[in-house]
Amino acid sequence: MTTTGTTDPREAMAGGLSGHDGTTALWDELAGLGRADLVRRYRASVACFDDRVFELTDAQLDQAWAPEAGVGVWPIRVLLGHLADAELVWAQRIRRAAAEPGSVLSVWDEHAWIDAGMYGADPSGATSPNGVAAPVGAFVAAVYTLRQWVGEWLSGLNDDVWSRRVMHPERGPLGMAGLVTLNTWHVEHHGWYLNAKIVKLLGEREACEPAGCANPACACGASSSGGTPEPRGDAG
Repeated sequence: MTTTGTTDPREAMAGGLSGHDGTTALWDELAGLGRADLVRRYRASVACFDDRVFELTDAQLDQAWAPEAGVGVWPIRVLLGHLADAELVWAQRIRRAAAEPGSVLSVWDEHAWIDAGMYGADPSGATSPNGVAAPVGAFVAAVYTLRQWVGEWLSGLNDDVWSRRVMHPERGPLGMAGLVTLNTWHVEHHGWYLNAKIVKLLGEREACEPAGCANPACACGASSSGGTPEPRGDAG
């Protein structure tokens, strides 16, 4: 079945996004972007990550966090592993909307993947049974590479393909704009928690430019973007 028609990306709010306290400002910012600006923001991807993540020790990457720390409870390695797997899921969903409009998407249990030790550490920070630390550089590279591949393709879509929709079992019908907005929101939302953990470990990061950064998704936090969520939890 082919389903077309324009789709307001705000439709995804019906799936419960508004229930994440403190994240609606970021959502509203992204949902208000035009198509070209949204794709550019999507392609920015890991620009919202504090690159000092690559300076962290294994102990810091696998450190579990208490809820009262206000930066989410997942270890950094788990958070980045989750983002890499989620990016695989979202890339397939976005491309499937173009190839199989009207199809029903599958859902996945992110916590089951964490509990299975997919990222070399469980939520308590214990190392995997084989003692191998999952490479965070590979996780970040996976997000970046998929965003560039899919983003380049998105930039060349015509209006007919952009208007196609699929059905999410929990969120209902989603158009291409809604899918891309949700995927962009997901990385930036988790990126805030990643950066908050790094600040706890290493202190504040300097701005990219003394006069302010023009990239609203940049990890330096010097832009005028109003999309920073309040600390609640990094799951989701």
